[in-house]
Amino acid sequence: MFLFGCEGHNLLGFSTQEDALKRLVILAALAPLLNVVASAQSAPGYHIIKRVPIPGQGSWDYLTVDEKARRLYVSHGTQVEVLDVDSGAVVGKIPNTLGVHGTAIAPDLGRGFVSDGKTSTVTIFDLKTLKTLGTVTSGKGPDAIIYDPATSRVFAFNGDGNSTTVIQAADGKVAGTIDLGGGPEFANADSEGHVFDNLEDQSLVVKIDSRNLKIEARWPTAPCQSPSSMAMDHPHHRLFIGCRSKVMAVMNSDTGQVITTLPIGDHVDATVFDSERRLIFNSNGEGTITVIHQDSMDKYSVVESVKTVPRAKTMALDPKTHQLFLSTAEAGQFEILVVASGEPRASTSDPVLVGAGDIASCDDLAGAYATAKLIDKIPGTVFAAGDLAYPNGSDKDFSNCYAPTWGRFKDRTRPAPGNHEYHSTGASGYVRYFGAVAGDPLKAYYSYDLGQWHIISLNSECAAVGGCSAASEQGKWLQQDLKNRVAGCTLAYFHKPLFSSGLAHGNDVEVNPLWEILYHAGADIVINGHDHDDERFALQDPNGKADPQHGIREFVVGTGGKNSHRIFANLVANSEAHQADTFGVLKLTLHPKSYDWQFVPEEGKTFSDSGSGNCH
Repeated sequence: MFLFGCEGHNLLGFSTQEDALKRLVILAALAPLLNVVASAQSAPGYHIIKRVPIPGQGSWDYLTVDEKARRLYVSHGTQVEVLDVDSGAVVGKIPNTLGVHGTAIAPDLGRGFVSDGKTSTVTIFDLKTLKTLGTVTSGKGPDAIIYDPATSRVFAFNGDGNSTTVIQAADGKVAGTIDLGGGPEFANADSEGHVFDNLEDQSLVVKIDSRNLKIEARWPTAPCQSPSSMAMDHPHHRLFIGCRSKVMAVMNSDTGQVITTLPIGDHVDATVFDSERRLIFNSNGEGTITVIHQDSMDKYSVVESVKTVPRAKTMALDPKTHQLFLSTAEAGQFEILVVASGEPRASTSDPVLVGAGDIASCDDLAGAYATAKLIDKIPGTVFAAGDLAYPNGSDKDFSNCYAPTWGRFKDRTRPAPGNHEYHSTGASGYVRYFGAVAGDPLKAYYSYDLGQWHIISLNSECAAVGGCSAASEQGKWLQQDLKNRVAGCTLAYFHKPLFSSGLAHGNDVEVNPLWEILYHAGADIVINGHDHDDERFALQDPNGKADPQHGIREFVVGTGGKNSHRIFANLVANSEAHQADTFGVLKLTLHPKSYDWQFVPEEGKTFSDSGSGNCH
């Protein structure tokens, strides 16, 4: 259920080694090495693609999308127009809703609820037939209305009564009334037993215990003044509050802290959040939509201002198509504006992550040339999972051996160091070659996003970076990074594998703490090298126990070009596919909620392994 907007309108309304390495990274930061960026971060080119005329005149207010039933509920004078979301055709109406403001739907109960401002009632209707089932007396002037799935209750916010009437959705009985102490505007439910509402005249947000019907907290929204609209990032507990002072505030819904504010257009009336694209839209009465990108949980950037028409400021989002719907009555014709983006500028397909570890050996570059030839033909981001330039990861090794092979796509490579990189003090050759793209040179771990995936490059040379335990600097950083991620799926790569059937190295328990942190944070994939073979494991926990529900899938891909290792005759538990006589690369296509994998072999070889998996 998605319902957004605000007030009603009518046709007339308006020196040491450490120092040396630090200097290196400062110099490297000047180089243009940050070409791999999260998709959807550039302005997506939203514009009006369609106008849907609706007969009749009158005031308008909230719109509500029922994503599952593919319906759009449009407040219009004394009735609710019901449209097919996909075609725009009017499929019905809910009449006799005087002074209609908003519609809340309870899909699990098959019921809808309409706030009737002039009669101070809430109309209950059947979602299938659209027939009225009854009315409930509310407080004075019900305006915004939402459904809280955690309690199966409807909250009607009474604009003239400074209160909210709480209705049991199943039987229509009033469960109680809460005095809010100010004029309510739009609200949101976190589905965990809390409802949040803007008090526009007080510049406050109230947090309501939706089970016990008590106000838990009152939080100032300053520097935001006159908070009007509201959307929510539910998993990360962030409220997005559109304010009439021409800013959008981001608030922590656990603490009430205003984390940041961003400039938006004048007279905002609706805010919606597209969680898949990580875009926040604020529709403004001046005739614009301000588009804001969620770079991370606490970092945001304005990416676009979309021109609409004056007074088109109530809005709803269809999460399936990512289209926006706005009501307007430009030139006296009531209609719905449909706003959508053009094709993404970078690519219309889901992102690809491709690569391997154990790559360029200066004594024999044939394997590295063979795998580089494969990647030349595969667009996407390249991971390099350690031991990139043999024998010592020196400046000479990188320039003479890595650069002619995998260096051909350096501008799209995101590396991780291996043990051979640290044969040179502080992995200095690696640091100098990759520069800022490889993170802080004293740590060499970092993260980035690809589409709807959060990608983490870790350093499995634990002794070189102060350890890999949960209490180490890397462990603490990893925990915080996972806490702050906003992407829905998570992948990590580092050189040494926790699980491996390789005869040369095998399991490396030193990285177990990293696995523990990733596992408990719901990570999906881990990629390693070190053993010069290819091996895929079933979903498992950090103890090597099969875990189809919550486990991580590990890939060992030490097939980048260095000579092969043999695999144990007795395989490690949960090993599903393995080989040690073919160089190749792992190609991952990262869908928003799933992934496809494919081992791509060197030319002339036939081994292959492919499949798909879902994110947790």
